[in-house]
Amino acid sequence: MSGMPKAVKISQTVAYLEDKRETVGIKLGCLSQGEGYQDFNGNPFQVPVWECVVCNVQPNTTKKSNGKWQYRCPVCGKEAVGKDEWQCILRWNRRNCFARSLEDVPFPALHTDRAGQKENIVTYLCEYYSLKKKEVGLTRQIAQLTGKRPPGKTYQKRLSAFHEWALLAKDILRYSGRMLQRDQLIVAVSARRGKEHDLSMPGQ
Repeated sequence: MSGMPKAVKISQTVAYLEDKRETVGIKLGCLSQGEGYQDFNGNPFQVPVWECVVCNVQPNTTKKSNGKWQYRCPVCGKEAVGKDEWQCILRWNRRNCFARSLEDVPFPALHTDRAGQKENIVTYLCEYYSLKKKEVGLTRQIAQLTGKRPPGKTYQKRLSAFHEWALLAKDILRYSGRMLQRDQLIVAVSARRGKEHDLSMPGQ
């Protein structure tokens, strides 16, 4: 294997990467059609910074010596790190989305009153952008080996940003589900206590 000509090694590597890309393409084709789900209002790199959900304060911002960004709560020390600032903010927001709703995520398809549909859309967006990132990454690798023009880095970053937004929506949906379960439990416990109180009253 060590004596294999370089051209043959490259050819085999390209064939391997193309097989992987084809597999990703098949998975993309198997996703349920999400017409309009990918629509996005605004620039995915422009992200509002949310307050720490516990301390109600804005985080401190630092660009570290390795080039990565860090957002850190000055009170509780909660933090998030990202290669780009937009990525860092989205990861910070994911850690502080307990009281947020899907209205805070700029995918218009998520702004629906049908809870079950929201879950389907979020699942689709997470899977779609995860696969698209892999597909473009493989295409870039193949292009580098074959001397072809690769997809632009900005396009690849946009896919990453959309994926981070989709993951934020997933976290919001998960937390909202927990809050609903909590509220339902509180109502059930209150109703049971009220019934027990009525039964304990004289003359009942």
